[in-house]
Amino acid sequence: MRYPGEVWLLPPDDDAQGDPKWRRHVLLTACDEGCDDPAVFAYASTQSTEAGRGAAYVLFDPASTRDGKSGHAGFTAATYIYPARLVSVDPADLRQFRGRLLDEMAELRLKLHQALGLGTGTTLGQGGAAGSWRGRVIRLTRDYAARTGFELGLVVTEPQYSNRQRYQIIVPVILDVEPEPGEVVVRDKGWLSDVEDGLSFAVLAVPFVHSVFHPTRVSGDVGAVVDEVTMIEIDDALRALFAL
Repeated sequence: MRYPGEVWLLPPDDDAQGDPKWRRHVLLTACDEGCDDPAVFAYASTQSTEAGRGAAYVLFDPASTRDGKSGHAGFTAATYIYPARLVSVDPADLRQFRGRLLDEMAELRLKLHQALGLGTGTTLGQGGAAGSWRGRVIRLTRDYAARTGFELGLVVTEPQYSNRQRYQIIVPVILDVEPEPGEVVVRDKGWLSDVEDGLSFAVLAVPFVHSVFHPTRVSGDVGAVVDEVTMIEIDDALRALFAL
C-alpha cells in the first residue's frame, strides 16, 4: 500500500515535450499495486518558476525540518512542491522510494485544495472562478490524445493561475464509455451539445486528474462550460479522491 506524503523518484517523461529528468514527486493519493486507477503526484522542483507565476506550492527545506531529520523526505535541497502541477502514474511502475513528508502534509493539503479551485465554481458562474478557465472543456492536441487516449479535458485549475495558461489541471472528459467508481456521470446537460452535436452522455474521469502544459498541449477551447451543479459534483469527487 502506498500512502499520501510518500516521496518517489520518477523517471523522465516518455513524451518528448515532457520533463527530461529523473525527479522526486510527492504522492497525493492512497493506492496499491493492484489498483486500476493511477497514483497522483505533486511535481517537485528546486526551481521557483511556477511559484513566481502564481502556482500553489509548498517550499520544503530539509535543513529546517522540525524534527531535525534532514533526510526523512529524501530531498537534498530546498524544493518547491507543486500541487498545481499533478502527475499521474501507474502504481505498478513505482520503484524508487525516497522518503515521506511528515509535518508538511497539513500545509500541502491546504495548497492542493487551493490548486484545485474547490468551491470557486466555473467561469460563467458568480463565484471566484468567473472569467477564468475553470469549468471550460478544452481539446487536447492530436499527439497528446494519441499518446494518452484523452482528447478532451475539463479545466479545474484554481482561477487566477488558470488565467496564466501554464499548467492546467484537467479531468478527462470521455465519451461512450461505462463509468467507473469515483467518476462523475453527466446526462442531458445543455453544454454537452457544445462538445459534440447530439451528445447527451459523458463521463468525467476524476481519478485520472492530471496537469497539461497549456501552450503545447491545449489545441483550443471547444466552447462548452459545465454547469454549476456538475462542478459541485466534480469538486466533491476530487475531495474524496484526495481525502480533503
